[in-house]
Amino acid sequence: YMRKEYENLKAEMNNGLVKLVAKVELIFARDHQEQQLQEKDIEVLRVYIKRLENMKNSISLQSHLSQNEINVIYTELVSLAVNYVKDIVKKIEELLENKKEKSLAKIKCLIQEMLMIKSVQGLETKTMEFFYNTFSRIIDYILNLKAEIHNELNKMTQKDQKVNYQKIYVSLVELQGAEWISKYKENVYTDLMQTVKEEIFEQFRILKDDLKGISINLDNASNIKIAYQKV
Repeated sequence: YMRKEYENLKAEMNNGLVKLVAKVELIFARDHQEQQLQEKDIEVLRVYIKRLENMKNSISLQSHLSQNEINVIYTELVSLAVNYVKDIVKKIEELLENKKEKSLAKIKCLIQEMLMIKSVQGLETKTMEFFYNTFSRIIDYILNLKAEIHNELNKMTQKDQKVNYQKIYVSLVELQGAEWISKYKENVYTDLMQTVKEEIFEQFRILKDDLKGISINLDNASNIKIAYQKV
């Protein structure tokens, strides 16, 4: 009888481990765009991973539960979290490559999810590289937006070059969605936006001075075209 009860208890414990993985699978089965991870989800993950780590280190349980089984479940749990982070990285890369409207605002939410997972003990070292590599790509994307604005502004002082004001506008709107970057990398956003603002003011000052030197009246009607081309 005691042997049977022991086997039943052991089976319940194994079944509990399987259910534990199933619960975590449900957490990570969601679509990032439809439903973000919540702090309660991360707390569940944190508790389960801690529980498994305790089970791995428990001498009293080692004679009742297969250490290999515990390791397999633990590895599966960690893999679920890491794969979710990989999926986040993929989505961020798609947004950066396709340059969709408000990409940086959408990326903010994905980065928050990544950091929530990274905060779980046991997952930080496994997700750290994904975070820093992705963040580096985001910084490159922002600097590229700045370069695009700079190139368009420079056309104002170049002969026979037409400024794409729509491109400048789109890039500026996109940069406005990057303010959250300052939370993770101090002064990057502030310095960048200050530089862009100074460039815009400087180029329009130059344009204003150029236009001042053009006389537009009936005697100099041809200058209308010159002024138009500069603008």
